[in-house]
Amino acid sequence: MEMIESILVPKTGNEILCEDGLFFDGRFAAVIDGCSASKTPKWGAPSPGVVAKNCCLRVLSSLPTEATMHMAFSLMDKAIHDWYVIHDMVNEANEDASLRCGAYVAIVSAYHRQVWVLGDCQVLVDSILHTARKDVDVLMETLRAFLLEADELRQTEGEAVRLLEPIMQLQPLFQNNNQAKAFWYPALDGFLTDMGAVKVFQLSIDPVEVVLATDGYPVVTGTLKESERLLAKLLESDPLCFRENRATKGVTPGNLSYDDRTYLRLFV
Repeated sequence: MEMIESILVPKTGNEILCEDGLFFDGRFAAVIDGCSASKTPKWGAPSPGVVAKNCCLRVLSSLPTEATMHMAFSLMDKAIHDWYVIHDMVNEANEDASLRCGAYVAIVSAYHRQVWVLGDCQVLVDSILHTARKDVDVLMETLRAFLLEADELRQTEGEAVRLLEPIMQLQPLFQNNNQAKAFWYPALDGFLTDMGAVKVFQLSIDPVEVVLATDGYPVVTGTLKESERLLAKLLESDPLCFRENRATKGVTPGNLSYDDRTYLRLFV
C-alpha cells in the first residue's frame, strides 16, 4: 500500500486543538474524526475529540498486520474506555453520553484488502463514494437551516437559531443507546456494542486507488486539489453552512473552515 497524497488541516489552524487524525504505516491507513463535545469537559484540555483521536492512533500504531475489523474496533473502543477508568469517570460516561470521548474512523487494511468505516467518514473507491450520514445529523442540519433562514427573513439575527441549542443537547441520548430506535447512532466512545455498525468494503484483487476523508470535506473527489477547490468555493458562497453545504455549524470568525479536515489518497 502506498500513499499518493494527504493533508490534515485544523479548522482553527492550531494542530494541538485538532480533533482529526491521520495514520499510515504501509499496513494500515486511516482517517479519524474526533467528535466535538456538547459539554465542556470537567478535565479541561484536551477536548474529548482529541482524547478519542489519540486513543485510536495509539491502537493503530500497535495493531498486528493480520488484525481483523472486529479486533481493530474493539481495541480502539477499549482504549477509550480505559481512559475513563484512569480518570475515574466510567460511571459518569456510562450515564451521560455527552461526557464521553468519541470518534469516527475509516481504515484500510492492506492485508485483508478491506476498508472499514464507522460513522460519517468518507471512502471513495472506483469513483463511488461510500459514507453513512446519521439521521440525527440530517435532522439537525435541516432544522438549523430552517432557523437560520427564519432569522434572515425576520431580520432577527441569532434569535431563532438559539432555539436549536437545547434540541442539540438531546442528541447524545441516542448515542450507542440500545433503547433508541429511529435516531440511534454508533460511535467509538468506549461503549460501542454493535460491531455491525462498521461497514466493510472488500477491495478487488487488482491494485486500486482509495480515498479516505473526514466530513470536513463536503465534496470528496479523486484528487486533493479538486476537493480543496470545491471546499473553498463552498466556504466562500456559504460560510454559515446552511444552503449548498448544510452542516450543524458554520465557520467561526477567525477559523479556516467549519470543521477540521483530513484527506488521504492511497494506492492499495
